[in-house]
Amino acid sequence: MVLIGIAFAVPQMAKPEAVAEPPASTSTPVAKSLPAWREVPAGELVEPRTMLDIEPATELGPGRYRRVMLDDAGEISWTVHGDDGAPLSARDARRIVSFPDQDDYTEVSGVLAFRGGPWRIGGAFGSAPVAEGTLTKVWEHGTSSSSALDASWAGSGWTGQPLLVDWPEATRRAMTVKTDGPEVIYPVLDGRIYRFSLADGTATTAPMETGNAFKGTGAIHPRGNPLLFAGQGLPGANPMSFLGVDLTTDDVIYRRPADPLAPRQWLANDSSALIDAASDTLVTAGENGVLYRIELRTSIDSKTGQPTISPTITRLVHRSPRSSRYGIESSITAYHNLIWFTDNDGHLLCVDIATMQVLWARDIGDDSDATMPLEVTDEGLALYTGNEVDRRGAEGGPRVSNLRKIDALTGKVLWQRDVPVHYDPDSNGGLLGSPLIGDGDLEGTVVFNVARTTAPGAGTVYALDTKTGRVKWTRELDQYSWSTPTAVRDDAGRSVILLGDVSGLMHVIDPATGEDRSSLQLDGAIESSPAVFDDMVVVGTRGGLIYGLRLR
Repeated sequence: MVLIGIAFAVPQMAKPEAVAEPPASTSTPVAKSLPAWREVPAGELVEPRTMLDIEPATELGPGRYRRVMLDDAGEISWTVHGDDGAPLSARDARRIVSFPDQDDYTEVSGVLAFRGGPWRIGGAFGSAPVAEGTLTKVWEHGTSSSSALDASWAGSGWTGQPLLVDWPEATRRAMTVKTDGPEVIYPVLDGRIYRFSLADGTATTAPMETGNAFKGTGAIHPRGNPLLFAGQGLPGANPMSFLGVDLTTDDVIYRRPADPLAPRQWLANDSSALIDAASDTLVTAGENGVLYRIELRTSIDSKTGQPTISPTITRLVHRSPRSSRYGIESSITAYHNLIWFTDNDGHLLCVDIATMQVLWARDIGDDSDATMPLEVTDEGLALYTGNEVDRRGAEGGPRVSNLRKIDALTGKVLWQRDVPVHYDPDSNGGLLGSPLIGDGDLEGTVVFNVARTTAPGAGTVYALDTKTGRVKWTRELDQYSWSTPTAVRDDAGRSVILLGDVSGLMHVIDPATGEDRSSLQLDGAIESSPAVFDDMVVVGTRGGLIYGLRLR
């Protein structure tokens, strides 16, 4: 995906295709025990062979594997390498890495990762009064800009979600943070990391200069340790890298080195990391096409509170006959040791992060950068995903975004809805924002925000039934959006949906109809996704501004 300019072209349009739906069940529900994978205790592993009936892959040699992709779409192969680059067998690579449930991800209050945690279903912490359905500006803060790829980059871009954290008191003292309440931590396009008081926007420290722009979203250690991890996304004063930052000193204490094993030597990192606190293991992916499992081995000085890490890396590199573009821009979604991601070549992979083995892979047709939310029920796990018109647009293929619900355990497509979109080689149409799985008054609904639909500059928001994929409502946007719809709820479960567009409008959407209850004009395109702490909303724009807004 290229996220540079906005240029409009008149595309060839495709007719919408019918939704493929599962047949209606006529059987009478009967009581049954939970499946084995659902009863796995926290911190333990889902065993693919015994619990999911997935056979081991074919081993081709030391650290080299293959298996047939779903629907006989060819073979996918992969290699696994240790910290020194040596090949690793599944047995030698095995570690106990098991992510907790979304609600148990962090030990502190706030939004510490993209969409809040491993199921990628959040973005908002706490509750807020939503009866009025209005936003007011509380504070704004300016950023500078950086230059890269013959363009100027200001404010925050895609995915660009801020992080919001209410630090433990001991950590706050170690950092000498100048606020008693939650803090905003925001790596942005000018290459700086900004830190503000959530309440009033006062700077809690001076901005930290890193020399390279951040496009993606950072991650804070879920134990509340003063550690930030963030990937740089554009060339600059230094080679791009994935950084670890000591937030007590605002010093970079880790730069993931350039990887000679990567199939693509492009060092950008738009993917947002997840950290399993119990094993102190970070999982992320790069636009170089490599999946990384990093054992952090964190230590906190008992006197100063200052952190140190001694990382060791395990890598997985995958290929199929269609691989040519490589690169992973979506963020990892996780359930215990099962993780999922999509890539630039149009693959969706399920990987056992404990053994670094691909469990299944599906060809989804085109580049997919939107992070997939995970729906967890006692009956199963489901992913909601969609792609862009990228490779297919360049090669004369169908110009549709395929919105799908996929069984996360088997890879089976449960339903699919195809949405015609316009193709632009510099700025893709299709799904860029992550889908929103509804809860409360949105239960049974998934919301997709699709760019460049009815016109090159327009977009459409789809609210679909989670069981069938049928349309509940649609909302046309005069200006398209790459931002992720974010639900904010009150204590009674009533909600509004926040969504920014490239005209700078922040919409407050009624979940029952898709219509605006209100909107607020901000300065600059909103490509980023907002984060919410109780009634405070934080979002950046390409206009070089970061806003603190109050929801009522």
